[in-house]
Amino acid sequence: MQVILRIAAQNLRQGGRRVVMLAAALAIATCLLVLVVSQFAAANSHLVAAGTALQSGDLNVGGAYRSSPTRMSPLVIDAAEAEAKIRAILPPGTGIVTRHTGQVRLVSESGMWRTYAWGVNIANEPRLAHLLDQNLVAHATGPTGAAADLSLPRSVVLFESQATRLKARVGDKLTAWARSPQGRTNALDVTVRAIAWDLGALTSWTILLDAATLAELVQAPPASTAQLLVYLDDRRQVAASMVQLRDGLTRGGTELMPYRNQPSYTILEAAETEDWRGQRLFVNTWSDELADFTWRIAANAGIAALLFFVLVVIITIGVTNSMFVAVQQRTREIGTLRSLGMSRSQLVATFVTEGILLGLCSAGVGGLVGAALAIGLDAQGIAVESAAFRDVYFTDTLGFTVDPYQVAAVVGIFALAAGSSAVWPALRAARQDPAAALRNNG
Repeated sequence: MQVILRIAAQNLRQGGRRVVMLAAALAIATCLLVLVVSQFAAANSHLVAAGTALQSGDLNVGGAYRSSPTRMSPLVIDAAEAEAKIRAILPPGTGIVTRHTGQVRLVSESGMWRTYAWGVNIANEPRLAHLLDQNLVAHATGPTGAAADLSLPRSVVLFESQATRLKARVGDKLTAWARSPQGRTNALDVTVRAIAWDLGALTSWTILLDAATLAELVQAPPASTAQLLVYLDDRRQVAASMVQLRDGLTRGGTELMPYRNQPSYTILEAAETEDWRGQRLFVNTWSDELADFTWRIAANAGIAALLFFVLVVIITIGVTNSMFVAVQQRTREIGTLRSLGMSRSQLVATFVTEGILLGLCSAGVGGLVGAALAIGLDAQGIAVESAAFRDVYFTDTLGFTVDPYQVAAVVGIFALAAGSSAVWPALRAARQDPAAALRNNG
C-alpha cells in the first residue's frame, strides 16, 4: 500500500498544469458549497429561533374545554396542574411558559386591524424579549420602547406593518376589542409600548399583549391558560420527549386528543366538530406548530442537495477526463509497471488512490478556506436590505454557521467522488497489454 501511495503522490506532483487546474476547480467547488451550506444553516437556525420565540415552544401543550356539545373554548382550565404534570414527566431544567391567546380587533384614530394576539408574561420569556430587543434596536427609528415595557399594565407591542396601518407610534393609545367564549364583547384601552420590525409571515397577523390584559379582555377563567410552551435543553430530543410526555400524561389520567402533526389552530378546528365534553389536551412539536413556515428549511435542503449533485457531476466528469488523459500520456509507464510485476488490481488501485488524494487535498483546502470565509463573513454581520429576504428567513442579516462535521462530510464525499471517477480510466489502463504499452511512443 505504501508503494501505491508513493506512486500516486509522485504522479500528482508530475501532473503539471492539468493537475493544478483540476485541483483548483475542486477547491473552488468545495469552498462554494461550504459557504452555501453554512449560510443555509444560519438561516434555518434563525428561522427556528424566531419561530420558537414568537409562536411556539419546542413542545406545545394546548387544550380544548367543551362545556356543552355546541360550545368549545381553547383553554387549559387548570394551568398550574398541567405545568406540574409536565415537569414531573420531563427532565429537570425544562422551561415552561404559559400564554393566553385570542382574536383581537385594534382600533386607532386612523384605522382598524383584526389580528391574533398572544398574551405573554415577558419577564418569563427571555427568548422573546431578546428577539424583540434585537429588532427594536437594530431596525426601528425614533422612540422604540423596549421588550421589558410589555410587563407594564395595558401594554401592546406592534410590528411595523401593523403600526403603519394603524398610524400608531410608541406611547399612543389604542382600543382593543375581543369576544369572550360566552359571546360577550369586551373593550380595553391599551398603550403601544414598542414597535418591532416585521418578521415576514411570522408577524403578519400577530400582536403581543401583556398576559393580564388579554386574559381580562377575553374573560379567561382565573387559573386557565391557552397554551403551555415547553423548552427542552436539547431540541434534537423533541420527538422522543413528545412521546414521553404523551405517555406520561395518559398514564396520569389526562385525556389527550389524537396526535396530529399540525398547527394548534388546525387541531382546535378539528376538535370543534367532535362530540365530547370536558377538558382534553393536545401535544405537538415546534415543527408541527410552524408547519406553515418550515417549508423554507426543506427548500434550503433541496437547493443545497441540487448544488451538491451538480458539483459532484462536474467533479466526476473533470477527474474522469483528466485520468483518461493521464492514461494516454503514461502508457509506457503503465507497461513498465506491469512488466515489473504490478498486478492489474494494483494498477487500478494506484489510479484510484491518485484520484482520492487529489480530491482529499483539494477539497480539504477548499473546505478550510470556505469555513474561514464563512466565519469571517458571519462576524461582519452583513445587512441585506431586502424585504423578500426578511420575509423568508425572518432576519435581514446574512449569517453563516459552520458545522465541522458538515465540512468534513463534504470533503470526504468529494474525495470519494474523485476516487470513484478514476475507476473507469484505471480499468482501461489495466487492460492494456504490457508489451504493447512498452512499444508505445505516445
